[in-house]
Amino acid sequence: MADWVRVVVAGLLLIVTAGAAAEVSFSGEIVPLLEARCVACHLTGQEQGEMALHAKAAYASLVGVSSRQSGLNRVEPGEPAKSYLYLKLLDQHLPAGGDGEPMPLGAWPLAPAEIDLVRRWIAEGAPAN
Repeated sequence: MADWVRVVVAGLLLIVTAGAAAEVSFSGEIVPLLEARCVACHLTGQEQGEMALHAKAAYASLVGVSSRQSGLNRVEPGEPAKSYLYLKLLDQHLPAGGDGEPMPLGAWPLAPAEIDLVRRWIAEGAPAN
């Protein structure tokens, strides 16, 4: 009977583990998204918003850095609702004291799954992983 219980418990642990979302990787998931959708307008840091969003500069341009358009940080680790980047992607930046258009400017909006990826990364503490 004890072996049967161990097998059931092990199976349940596998199911729970498989159902849990893996931690979002900044370098493996967020950077490729930024490079595909954002870096054309935010390459050197001299452009609107003064952000460089290429792989080598993106983290330092985003996390814990004050937005130029509102009183919020661009990314507030652990707080998507207090992160200007996330609000800008959702087109909810104006009530937060921001201005301008939602991002990406002049392009198709990010897919809901892409926005959720950014939200999850911020909620996980915006690690530089």
